Amino acid sequence: MGFTFSDKLIRNNQIVFIYEECATTGVCTVAGQVREDVGKVFGSRPIGVEYANFKDTADFFSYPVFFGTVGNSAILDALARSSAIDLFAIAGEKEVYMINVVDGLEFEGFRFESALVIAGADDLGTIYGLYRISEMIGIPALSDWMDIMPKRKDKQTLSPISPIVSPAPSAAFRGFAVDDDKKALAGKCKKYIELLLRLRGNTLVCKDETCAAIANEYGIKVKSSCDAAFEPSYLPKLSEKEYAYLDREDHGELILNARTVYACEFPLAYFLSVAYDAGRWGCPGEDSAHLFTEEFVKSTFPERTEEECEDICYILLGYTAITEAFPILELGKRTYEELSYSQREALIAQCDAMIDMACGMRDKNSGDGEAFFGLVYIPAVFSLNMVRMWALTGQNHALADAGSTAANYYAKRINDSVKLDRKIIAKLHEVIDGKWKKMELPVPVKNPVVHTVIPSKTPDLMIMIPGSGMCVSVSEAGPEPLILPYPLGGRADACFELSSGSEGKIKYELSADDDRIVLSEQAGKVKCGKIRKVFISLNEIAPDTKGLIGTITVSFERGSANIQVVITDDAADDTQTQEDE
Repeated sequence: MGFTFSDKLIRNNQIVFIYEECATTGVCTVAGQVREDVGKVFGSRPIGVEYANFKDTADFFSYPVFFGTVGNSAILDALARSSAIDLFAIAGEKEVYMINVVDGLEFEGFRFESALVIAGADDLGTIYGLYRISEMIGIPALSDWMDIMPKRKDKQTLSPISPIVSPAPSAAFRGFAVDDDKKALAGKCKKYIELLLRLRGNTLVCKDETCAAIANEYGIKVKSSCDAAFEPSYLPKLSEKEYAYLDREDHGELILNARTVYACEFPLAYFLSVAYDAGRWGCPGEDSAHLFTEEFVKSTFPERTEEECEDICYILLGYTAITEAFPILELGKRTYEELSYSQREALIAQCDAMIDMACGMRDKNSGDGEAFFGLVYIPAVFSLNMVRMWALTGQNHALADAGSTAANYYAKRINDSVKLDRKIIAKLHEVIDGKWKKMELPVPVKNPVVHTVIPSKTPDLMIMIPGSGMCVSVSEAGPEPLILPYPLGGRADACFELSSGSEGKIKYELSADDDRIVLSEQAGKVKCGKIRKVFISLNEIAPDTKGLIGTITVSFERGSANIQVVITDDAADDTQTQEDE
């Protein structure tokens, strides 16, 4: 049969939470939050009844919810004596809970349709068990923190065949460290504590005495400092570090440096999930990260389509991978000096794709706008925009140094990125009635220097070889050819770029000395401040072409320049490409 939640049963007071006088303040507070959660899902909130008044009211309800801590609950003791539940599975454990659905329960002279019993080995176990009920009906762990409204339901029945028994936590002490700034902590202590508990944590690192006093009511350990804390990062990397730490026999606390928590929720949720139940997520690395991300997105955005959920997973894993390689606080010259022109262009394209995807999903009215904004849009778009800004700066400098007016195109894109950054911050301070107004996001160490090229009056055509970063003026090119730094065989991205160093439009012509070399165009025009990509391919690859040198000639009214290319077969191409990388 099972234990049934429904709006009708709740409004008729058929579902009742039974409170014991001996229960701690923390347990009772969480039970109240779970009742609120039930109300969010089914439309009505169940009432609560003191155990002392149980016999006076039991005739009026059919679905009682019992909760308590082993050794401190007369209800659990009575249910165990009557063999309705067996507490042996959690006796002597720490932070473990058991959930039973008991159909046709006969208790203290009354018979109920079905009873829901949450038993904790200790108070934290009871709290985790209560929050597990919230999760089972569709309340995501970040619901209150991010003001996420769950999917409404008419009815849901919980009917596990056997009791649900949680595993013992993988790490004895699990939690996060928050900013020591009391101004940032003001009024948010309860929020931090609830978030920690919903994520199955038990340790909070902060120096605020108010937080410490509140946390004590729930059995949470509060420390002013910790020996070491993990930094939020790309989930596969974070999991490898965390699992390696758990494998140590002397592992102690697992603490994530969450600062103000905002924009850190996704890696924090994963970090504490692994710390609590490492076995659930398999082996460290990509598989564990992808499995968690899929479940996280589906539970957090239940109204989104399967395709949209896949896109959100792509954004979350994608932006954290990029910011792992390019930490926001370290952005500067190294962002582009350590990358080739082609690598910067590929990085920009990646950032563009994810930013466009996030912006498109942000504009959709899916009923989870604020949650999507806070969990996905802000951390992803803000971070990706910063990385993109500096990669664009690299392209701007490279082209400006060569005198190409295409540098001005990148200058405009950098300015657009600055405007987007300001727009994001302004929007952050507006949402949810200014809830996040005091939150500060990381900013780059310094703003980029943007170069602008003044177009020449004399026609000038520029050639850029992306693979080498070489950019030259055709009219000033010497007898030595430019070199395409990789063989052509099998490559779909082989190309060179044309731009202008002067005003107006530049007409050009292209040719190759080998019929097997195919160019995407034979002639064209390039405008001031624009870039034209010319792709190169082969219409024939034969064994005797290995190592053959071909030449592409670029001509315009004031001269010509040659590009030397190597024609080779696929096998040789794969080998050479690996060597280049």
